Amino acid sequence: MANIDSRTFTIRVGNDFSKLLEIRQEDDTPIDVTGYSFKMQIRKCRDDDVAIATLASPTDIDVTDAANGNIIINISDTVTATYEEQNAVYDLQWTTDLGIVTTILEGDIQILQTVTK
Repeated sequence: MANIDSRTFTIRVGNDFSKLLEIRQEDDTPIDVTGYSFKMQIRKCRDDDVAIATLASPTDIDVTDAANGNIIINISDTVTATYEEQNAVYDLQWTTDLGIVTTILEGDIQILQTVTK
């Protein structure tokens, strides 16, 4: 089972966002995610009907080293340029090669304006 935790991320409007995640067991050994797919949504609040963003593999979430559980979440600067400054929440789910869907990470996202335009 994955070591599910909570992390806070910061996205700056108009900047690329890229976050490497290493998915581990509770004993810190890597989880082989070969054949898994990933989906992440960002919302203003958990019960909001409209997502600020929906990210999915392989387009926005790259599995860079499946055997060692390494993935990278990517949001381009052109996409973040459309975001408004706000606090939001997210979660990240995987679907295993057997079709089991599990939330493996959740937390808060701060979306901040940049000073440099």
